[in-house]
Amino acid sequence: MAVNSDVLVIGSDRFEHHIVPVGHPERPERASVMARVADRWSASGGRLTEPSPVSKEALCRVHSPDYVETLIATSGQNVRLDPDTYASPDSESIARLATGAAVLAVDHVIEHNSVACAFVRPPGHHAEAKRAMGFCLYNNVAVAAAHAL
Repeated sequence: MAVNSDVLVIGSDRFEHHIVPVGHPERPERASVMARVADRWSASGGRLTEPSPVSKEALCRVHSPDYVETLIATSGQNVRLDPDTYASPDSESIARLATGAAVLAVDHVIEHNSVACAFVRPPGHHAEAKRAMGFCLYNNVAVAAAHAL
């Protein structure tokens, strides 16, 4: 399979370490599938890179500082943030990594006029400015859009 060398895939094995209760639809196995797809992409000559965690400053463009501090305080704990959304001991740092992947994807698109795909979890499109929601801790999409602006 020939790959488009301009396309960047962004992923990390760490996304499997965001743990949710057994039976939850947003489970670690989703990250395992993404990792296998990314590995196949890389093995066929595609570009694959690891993200860096997004800065607190970038998060606060979208989320309230109090909310960001609340999530940081969940580190090392298992916490139910809303009826559908959970944080495990490493979830905040992993969510920051997922948001960093979205920001890296935006940078790649802008700088190279190309395509990027960020394979991330926890997902990040439902979280609101002051609360987690719909499996999402941070709103990766909104943070990446704010970064682009």
